[in-house]
Amino acid sequence: MEQQDYLKKQIDQLGKVLGELLSKIIGLSNSGQSNYGIKIANLALKKELDIDIDKLIEIPKEKFIETLQKNGELNNINLEKLADILFEIANGLLQNDKDSSIGKGLFERLLIIYEYIDKSGLTFSFERHSKVERINSTL
Repeated sequence: MEQQDYLKKQIDQLGKVLGELLSKIIGLSNSGQSNYGIKIANLALKKELDIDIDKLIEIPKEKFIETLQKNGELNNINLEKLADILFEIANGLLQNDKDSSIGKGLFERLLIIYEYIDKSGLTFSFERHSKVERINSTL
């Protein structure tokens, strides 16, 4: 019981960190500092989740969700927050370079996350659906 409370606290804390990171990225993107936002996001993801953006796109697609959930720390809510952060990063990369292999690789992985959330979640999100359409039109 005590271990479950600790795990829930850790998951909640992770959600807060991801939310704060997303708001910083969006703020920097809106002020024209998307490259700086991408660097901040990459550093924070490395520190908090031990996830490197460059290595994310190297994860085989069939093991992508499993790899992200390896420690059981990412529930659907946190997965969606992570996806939103990665969406902003990929979008920033593709705005700077339409042929960015990292941006396109992230978009491909985002489709996997959003599809997983749609299948395993209980709610439909118009925002998530809109992002999936935008990713598909970009790829």
